[in-house]
Amino acid sequence: MEIETDIANPLLDVLVITEGTTMNTKIYRKPAHTGRCLHFQPNRPPRAKRGIVQSLYHRANVIYQKQQVRSDEIVTLKLDLQLNAYRIGFLLSANP
Repeated sequence: MEIETDIANPLLDVLVITEGTTMNTKIYRKPAHTGRCLHFQPNRPPRAKRGIVQSLYHRANVIYQKQQVRSDEIVTLKLDLQLNAYRIGFLLSANP
């Protein structure tokens, strides 16, 4: 169970932040988050790897309302995926 702290409340993978009368959202990662996902191995179907990349990009585009914050999240996604052996060319081709 996650408990609301000050002005932030985590819901599933979204952190809802209240600032006065407005609400902003960002991707919520637990403190134990390691950035691991399906490793880019040759014995995995390409559609599964492409689906992971597309869903992570889609999540960032839906959750973040501000362009600068969204761009920062995309950079974080690329770094996490590269740590899981995804090539930058594959990331660019899988992102619509």
